[in-house]
Amino acid sequence: MKQPTKLEIINYSTLDETYELFGRTHYIRVDTNLKGFLEQLDYWEEQYKVDNMRNGYTPKLFFRGVSEAKYNLYNSSQVYYISNQDKLFLPQVNIPNYDRQVNDHYDTFVSFLIEETIKSDQDSVQRFLAKNNFSKENALPFLSFMQHYGIPTPLLDFSLNKYASLFFAQDGISNTIATDSLSDNEIDNYFALYLVAEVTKPLLFMRENVHPELVQYYRSLKISYNQLGKSRLMVFGHNDNQFQMINNDRIIFQEGLFIYNSHITWPLEYHYFNIVNLQPSFQEVYNRVNPNFPIQDAEKKIGWCIHIHKRLIPELRDILIEKGITRDKVYPDKSLDRDPIITKVIERLRLRSELL
Repeated sequence: MKQPTKLEIINYSTLDETYELFGRTHYIRVDTNLKGFLEQLDYWEEQYKVDNMRNGYTPKLFFRGVSEAKYNLYNSSQVYYISNQDKLFLPQVNIPNYDRQVNDHYDTFVSFLIEETIKSDQDSVQRFLAKNNFSKENALPFLSFMQHYGIPTPLLDFSLNKYASLFFAQDGISNTIATDSLSDNEIDNYFALYLVAEVTKPLLFMRENVHPELVQYYRSLKISYNQLGKSRLMVFGHNDNQFQMINNDRIIFQEGLFIYNSHITWPLEYHYFNIVNLQPSFQEVYNRVNPNFPIQDAEKKIGWCIHIHKRLIPELRDILIEKGITRDKVYPDKSLDRDPIITKVIERLRLRSELL
């Protein structure tokens, strides 16, 4: 995968390109017998838990389904910001310190989204505020709420429930497309299932050492987006009750894991790969703090990439029915209209641009 350097969404162009990023040990392609593969995956999950159990704690594996194998792991605020940059009043390209100015502008965009969500008079927002005694200085539960209702956020959600993730991946792909309309470009014939470990040593290190402000958060129950925006990657687990992010029934059903990615243009898998493999400063600090626990090869990728052929969609849908996975269980509520919130954010960005 080429390094994303411009404000543009980059897709994988070939299956080989994905293979190059994830490597032989972290890439799987499924072309037949999906049920048999998923049974093998169930067994592998259990074996992973046994092999990696430490001090009575059993690590978990989380999944994310993607409808097209060519799609990178961008979060919704990246996609919205890049796709709508012409109407968000970005800084002019020829100004001094353009990159820093754009980074500040992106953080402001996300901050405004949080603020306008909190101020919204829509019923779902008011019920959420009335039900939960969250400090408005704490961005995290509001980002979770926004993610649930389809408002752009820098979070990417994964699920402990692989079948819920597979439901998201297959939804919208017709049986006709899956069997009769195959493309000459091989990557277009696959969808993807990504698998990540709950905590790898690099992610745990980033959380405990690179972002010490979280210690302050534990004491105050306050962390602004301005503080969070200084982070690069952060994992918030389904059992991180102290962050107050698991706050609605569907997130509980999906048994979710959120991965926060602060970068504007780098998708999750590339951002992780860049930090862990290409940034000497991170490696030096990590090795100094953890001289006896080097990063293993298996931890140098964000996770595993599984490509599944679309002709297996009918078989997958039979499996999902058998598992009781339905649209009502997995999809976010749509009782909140995000458009008025985004309209107010754009207007604030316009006024901000006039003042600079």
